[in-house]
Amino acid sequence: MIGGTLAHRANQHGFDVISKEGRKISVKTTAQKSGFVAISERTLHYADDLMLLQYIGGGLVTIYYGCIKNAVSVARIYDGVGKFELDISKARTLARKLEASGTQQTGL
Repeated sequence: MIGGTLAHRANQHGFDVISKEGRKISVKTTAQKSGFVAISERTLHYADDLMLLQYIGGGLVTIYYGCIKNAVSVARIYDGVGKFELDISKARTLARKLEASGTQQTGL
């Protein structure tokens, strides 16, 4: 999808993949049709980008791929736990808006 490499350690704090360009990507996967994914406030600063994948009909579909700060800007904070909750529907809407404005990341 992006031609990157996996993080060097299992359970790397904050990111899972390093892109060819050196950007650190946090990858979230879900099979939910609605709901949210959690993003840790503690490790947010380690990642440059977020890739949200949804398992649909036996395959993975990219819901959002772009700057993690943009994703967090439309998320809500889960008080007392230190996690952001990014609604899948908001991630999808954000991806469409960024793509329409020409600022969505490429390379998928």
